[in-house]
Amino acid sequence: MTAMSAPTTGFRFGYALGTLTREFLRAMKRPAPVVPAQVRPVVQLASIAPTRSDWDELRRIPTLARRGVDLNQWFETNTKAVPPTKRRTRQRKSSKPKASELRMGPLNDLIAPVAI
Repeated sequence: MTAMSAPTTGFRFGYALGTLTREFLRAMKRPAPVVPAQVRPVVQLASIAPTRSDWDELRRIPTLARRGVDLNQWFETNTKAVPPTKRRTRQRKSSKPKASELRMGPLNDLIAPVAI
């Protein structure tokens, strides 16, 4: 095992001390569990199954309609058509001709002749 440098050792010691402090403070903040003095008997429910027989009708008809609200009138008063947005026309960039000095050409003038 290689020896650790002083900064590494100090960092690991500080990290371990911080973890220990954090867990200690968390344990101190946690309230003690409350133990009931007497155990109460569990109340038995007569039936857990739903007692309504009209679930299918309730599922098919919206609540507003069951309360007597005209859905067509509600829709007209509470919604509005969104106007179509105008599309912006794209501005075309003007193409400027490049300077005549920068034309591509043969490289023969730049290459030195090879001596044989």
